[in-house]
Amino acid sequence: MEAGSTRVVGAEALIRWQRLEGSYVFPDDFIPELERSGKIVDLDYFVYRTVFRTIRKRLDMGKPVVPVSVNVSRVHLRDLKIYDYLKFLFRKYHIPPKYIELELTESMYTGDLDRFRPLIEEFRAAGGRVSMDDFGSGYANLNTVMRLPFSVIKVDRSLLFDICRDEKRAIFYESVVETFH
Repeated sequence: MEAGSTRVVGAEALIRWQRLEGSYVFPDDFIPELERSGKIVDLDYFVYRTVFRTIRKRLDMGKPVVPVSVNVSRVHLRDLKIYDYLKFLFRKYHIPPKYIELELTESMYTGDLDRFRPLIEEFRAAGGRVSMDDFGSGYANLNTVMRLPFSVIKVDRSLLFDICRDEKRAIFYESVVETFH
């Protein structure tokens, strides 16, 4: 939602696992195993196809469409084939790249930063958006964020805790916002 209004400006595609009796298995309980086994790629591709089909359907029906953020697992970055798959989906569904945002979690940046740069730059050059999720959760620093061309920085909510009562914290985050504004 746009701050100060009721206008929807974006969405995020999230996967949830519902048991037969109705309770949920939280992503923290199944995603790590899928990443270890490499099966996360299949799950992510399922989510991407679903998002592209949904956007195409909304466009065809003349309904409003907002950018949809999709998570990118660190497993994709081993061979970087993800962008080839996304290009296939863009061609198949005729979706403008402006409607897709790749969301990379902060924990992905503990390795070789330059490995991510071509993916981010090419996707952004095509009109897509790339965001860093969970900034401040403990892996990346401001230098990391400044070196990679992100469209959006999503601050981890744990860092916003007590922001109203902690003047130093408030000043720090105001500076971060001003830096990327």
